Amino acid sequence: MDSQVILVVPPILSVARPSLGISAMKASLAEIGCHPAVIYAALDYAEVIGPDLNQQLAEKTDHRLLVGDWIFAGCVSEVRDQDRDAHYLSEIVSPKVSPELLREILDARAHAGDFVESCACRICEARPRIVGFTSTFQQHCGALAIAKAIKRQAPDVIICFGGANCEDDMGRATVENFPFVDVVFSGESDRSFPQFVKQYGFDAQKAGRLPAGGQLTVLNNRRPTFVEAGSAGTIADLDELPIPDFSDYFGALEHSSFGSRVSPALTFEASRGCWWGAKHHCTFCGLNGGAMAFRAKSPARVLREIETLSGRWSVNAFSPSDNILAPKHIDEVFGKIPADTELRFFYEIKSNMSHDQIVKIAKGGVTWLQPGIESLSDRVLKLMDKGVSSLLNLRFLRSCLEIGVVPLWNFLVGFPGEEDSEYEAVTKMVPYIEHLNPPLNGPTFIRVDRFSPYFTGRAAINFDSIVPLEAYEYVYDLDPEQRARMAYFFSGRSDKMISKQVHTELGKAMVNWRKRFWDPTNPPILASVPFGEELLVRDTRSIASEQVVLLGPLEAQILSRARSPSKIAALIADSGAPAQVERLLELGYLIRCGDEVLSVVKEYGWEVRSEGDRNEQPCGSLRPVPAVNSSISESNTQGDHIDYCHPVS
Repeated sequence: MDSQVILVVPPILSVARPSLGISAMKASLAEIGCHPAVIYAALDYAEVIGPDLNQQLAEKTDHRLLVGDWIFAGCVSEVRDQDRDAHYLSEIVSPKVSPELLREILDARAHAGDFVESCACRICEARPRIVGFTSTFQQHCGALAIAKAIKRQAPDVIICFGGANCEDDMGRATVENFPFVDVVFSGESDRSFPQFVKQYGFDAQKAGRLPAGGQLTVLNNRRPTFVEAGSAGTIADLDELPIPDFSDYFGALEHSSFGSRVSPALTFEASRGCWWGAKHHCTFCGLNGGAMAFRAKSPARVLREIETLSGRWSVNAFSPSDNILAPKHIDEVFGKIPADTELRFFYEIKSNMSHDQIVKIAKGGVTWLQPGIESLSDRVLKLMDKGVSSLLNLRFLRSCLEIGVVPLWNFLVGFPGEEDSEYEAVTKMVPYIEHLNPPLNGPTFIRVDRFSPYFTGRAAINFDSIVPLEAYEYVYDLDPEQRARMAYFFSGRSDKMISKQVHTELGKAMVNWRKRFWDPTNPPILASVPFGEELLVRDTRSIASEQVVLLGPLEAQILSRARSPSKIAALIADSGAPAQVERLLELGYLIRCGDEVLSVVKEYGWEVRSEGDRNEQPCGSLRPVPAVNSSISESNTQGDHIDYCHPVS
């Protein structure tokens, strides 16, 4: 390794997956002859606070609390205010976490300074010229703290930052408010950072210096604040990029005390941007920043990358970074993977995928999906600009149940212009669909994320005000204007939202849905099996009037026709059986939204993935510590389904 350049993965990050950004950058640097050292400070910190607490903070604690940033904020700020810290813990964090976790957070912060100094000393001992940090979600203060300590020990080292927390004005604010940061790369830096390293990292005459102007900032690779470093723009052909190098992650994992407990997943990138967002940007979505344009690797390259990574690391679990599955990859990637594959994938998709498409990707190894359902109200979905309907969302959930794929989704509220009547209808609908996978969380008020239309202007006028989340006040010791520039998470305020009473009632319905669905002894069932030309239906939902019903041939045909959303008038006209359609509606086998209906009855015979497949975690996991009196300690296996995945929505 070349210690002239060191790349750092700061806390806090899951121990179950490598950093794709750093791993991809290491491979890109290798193409110019630079082989940087990589420091997995995230795993080192997990060693200090314990991997279980680390996973709790990285994967299970609401990112909007900014707990990971607050832990290291005291190492960045020159001001320590115990009253402010106490208020943050009591008013922001305490209502959302257990007392035990709160104590562990306090203890973690108490030891953060020692960890930062130790990490900085380790880096400075290698006498690097350039130290690069990646920063996403709650990693920014951890990265800033280590960078500040490095600069204090070795002032000539060039400190570089990149990652999602450095997009656009967040990057400008970082370099302007924290003088120990020399260079911020915003946007896609696959080419610009290697160019910068080649220019300033290997030339002995320039080593340790910055060009005229003091600080050097790259923003979107187009609008430098001081001096531009290797303008290269977005990557048009993703096939040109090298395959990520995960060797440092596995090396760090092997030398950790908890490595044997980790079932890792590999990250990879099959596409960038969002093909739907390029046409209709969902109003609340802040992903992609300035790189919404959709680009996908060729199917041949994706297949080769999967085969290479799986073979190199003997890992079959994959959690790609894609915001949305490329349509051509359905047939040309997953359609090419043998149905008996041991590969397992988690993928983000659009919920209007057809039943046959879900079957195809499931046969290719996809076991968990994040469909971005978000709502079961047609009007609210239009407010989101989602391009789907509530019945299409229900069709998706029914298909997942039939095929054996786990859908991970949230139910969101708080869209300006929504009406109580929409959510009252959903509350009434819930008992009829309690056999389908419920949302992981919700009803949850939306965030207004930076780069979303709600923030950037097209839809922002719908809010009375938009302000940074309150947690930022306790993380950054800056004036309000500068804190707002550092923020990614905002809250929008409007009096045209769901009322408190309706929100409460909807919340109770959602809680009961989750309780019923995950009931280990008596989960709700609505399923059918053919009985000649007739159909035998079993129904154990709480609203079921009969647990076993035999439907006649005509009713069976109507349900089959309504497996996709169908106009009720056309269904009645084609079947010539209005009484049978009405009966199926009364039984709750058909769900009606507007002038359309959908069958929510599960059909047997479609299963592609077994319960064992679904229990494998394609996003990686940390196994529990063996208990003294049993082979394994108690764990919430149902909860584990939602712990090791990308933040939903």
